[in-house]
Amino acid sequence: MRDTKTEFLKECIADAILKLMREKPLEKITVDEISKLAGVGRATYFRHFKSKEEAIIFKRKLLWRRYCDEHGITVRNKFYIGNARAFFGFVYQNREDTILLYSVGKETLLFDYFRSIAEAPSHSSEERYREKFLIFGLMGLLDEWLLSGFKDSPEQMSQRLDKIVSSCGSLEIP
Repeated sequence: MRDTKTEFLKECIADAILKLMREKPLEKITVDEISKLAGVGRATYFRHFKSKEEAIIFKRKLLWRRYCDEHGITVRNKFYIGNARAFFGFVYQNREDTILLYSVGKETLLFDYFRSIAEAPSHSSEERYREKFLIFGLMGLLDEWLLSGFKDSPEQMSQRLDKIVSSCGSLEIP
């Protein structure tokens, strides 16, 4: 069972950081500013997060969990070809924050976030290589999609992925 009060406070902190990032660089945002905007004390911030980056990753994970709940997605701790449409739909739905992270040079936070939900413990080195390949591949597709201004729909992006995978052979993670 989730502690909804803790989750709410953590989300307030993450939302405050994202809002402040629209005004100034992440490195210049202070814990005092975050705490004031989030309506929490400094101790609450430090109790829940070691860094601002960790808070942003928390928010993305929370949004992914909610997206999965809303769309009946059961496999949510890894990306595979079967849930590519959901992945692209999620990114598209949350593209404003994705664009923000890119625009301030923090796209590596997206990669860290994807890794944090996609790297389930694997039993073999083959599975670990496949997971990494797919994560990096998805990041490459996301990068190009963002640079094109999200011109394609999530469905079109899923079809692109299917076409790429079929041209390479099966890459689905078992």
